[in-house]
Amino acid sequence: MKRTDARIAALVEALRAGATRRAAAAAVGISEDTLKRWELGSPTLRADFEKAEAEAMLQAVECIRKAALVDWRAAAWWLERRGSREWSRAANEARLLIQPEAREVEVRVSFEDPAASLLGVAPESGASTRARTKEIEG
Repeated sequence: MKRTDARIAALVEALRAGATRRAAAAAVGISEDTLKRWELGSPTLRADFEKAEAEAMLQAVECIRKAALVDWRAAAWWLERRGSREWSRAANEARLLIQPEAREVEVRVSFEDPAASLLGVAPESGASTRARTKEIEG
């Protein structure tokens, strides 16, 4: 398919609406490889795509932040993704504690929601912490 102003405008609009590049390409009748070629051949086009994607993300963040005003889980969801190092469940679920002088390994697995504790919300009934200790063969 030929690169036209109308096709480019439709791509940018699809990206601004939140579509992936693959979906935007399909919507205008081109392959993802064609879209990549067009983008590589034009830094301006690449900048337009990135701007449209950023605008879609900002709209989504605004929506999530508005939802967080009425439901703490929206704030927790946002924190888990935006500040994943500090707030994600994966960062808080499994920790391996090894004492260098000991011959044991302790593994603690926690299913507590860090955002819930920050916001003063009791953990869900399924929240638990388990520990298992195993002697290291030496």
